[in-house]
Amino acid sequence: MHVPIVYTSLLAMLAFRASSVNHSRKNNISGQTLYNVGINYNMTLLSIIGKAMKNVESDVREVAEEMCRLHRCKEWTEWSDCDVSAEKQRRVGVQTRSRTCGENTTICERYGISRTVLDYKVCESKFRCSKEYNFTTNGFCFKYYAGPKSWDNAEAVCRSDSGHLVHVDSELKAKDVNDTLLAQSLKRNEVWIDGRRSVQAGLWSYGYKATNPNFTYWGDNDPDNGPTELCMLYNNYDKTNFLWRYFDYPCNSSFQFICQIFA
Repeated sequence: MHVPIVYTSLLAMLAFRASSVNHSRKNNISGQTLYNVGINYNMTLLSIIGKAMKNVESDVREVAEEMCRLHRCKEWTEWSDCDVSAEKQRRVGVQTRSRTCGENTTICERYGISRTVLDYKVCESKFRCSKEYNFTTNGFCFKYYAGPKSWDNAEAVCRSDSGHLVHVDSELKAKDVNDTLLAQSLKRNEVWIDGRRSVQAGLWSYGYKATNPNFTYWGDNDPDNGPTELCMLYNNYDKTNFLWRYFDYPCNSSFQFICQIFA
């Protein structure tokens, strides 16, 4: 009774492998394959054998994983450069390195168990300002110009330094701009900053992308959108408390200004 069953099972296996030849070039029949054939052809014995093989294969893989886990890893790669973006204020960043583990043995390669291990560490950027610009507390490069100049002429000076008028676009930058101004012997309380528009009450444009596009720092009742008030001014409207805010103002007025560079 068993011979016909086994014979039929073998024929079913051959038929299954023949139908799969275009999909796989593996020479070994797995427990899953036998199990599937047994289920598809209603061959209980074959499905039992396949399930038993699956259990053995699972145990072997667990042993292989443990062996590969304990297998010596390759040497670490060199640490990467300090990854510091403008959003991180060019101060603190991350360095990474990697190594491959479990790839030096046949069994690890056979089961595809080799893995890449990553390591991280915090780093401080070696970035420093150029062209006599000051490196601020929060990692910006500023230079104060007493001027006085119109907004367009002030921006031209900043461009000649490969920068722009400072865009006060975050709390951190506002603090550093304020500290920069506090260190000066200011005769006036108005400073040109980045921000210009082409028409009355139009949209503001800037020399570079904002750190925080949603940040605003307008003074009370501003912008009041006067017909010629097309440039952004930074004004200390409360001298006692040293409170600086945005105001819109005519561009041809002459004031001091602060430039920012990025390299």
